Amino acid sequence: MPGQPPPALRAPGAPVGLYNEGATCYLNALLQLLFMLPVREAILKWRPDASGDDASPPAAPSADLKITGELQRLFARLVLGDARAASTRDLVAAFGWSGAEALEQQDVSECLNVLCDRGLHGSARAALDELCGGTTVTVLERKDGTRPPRSGEPA
Repeated sequence: MPGQPPPALRAPGAPVGLYNEGATCYLNALLQLLFMLPVREAILKWRPDASGDDASPPAAPSADLKITGELQRLFARLVLGDARAASTRDLVAAFGWSGAEALEQQDVSECLNVLCDRGLHGSARAALDELCGGTTVTVLERKDGTRPPRSGEPA
């Protein structure tokens, strides 16, 4: 648009940030975390038409393909971009959030659930599953700092 200043460029060697698109700080925190973990490489290398579990996409991409593709484009902008910050609008739209939903504050774990349930496809999903895999153990601690024995554990 005429009269608008050009986007601020990042300093050499500085990382590209993320714009807060309303109340998306929870999303930005999750994206920054995923970007700094090995799952980033799987997302950047993901191809919807590769052999294996990333078989040719249908004519109309499913929600998980859209989300994976938008996440890949965003990560590419974070790696290669010259701007000081990148927009997450297209990713938010791929989640299917619009209007008030896009501005609604969420918990970062809810956002991760969206990615895990319907957000990643193929090798990118496998990398996230591997990263997040494991066993959850609930540990109770008494007020005095001792722990009751778990079921099957000797008292």
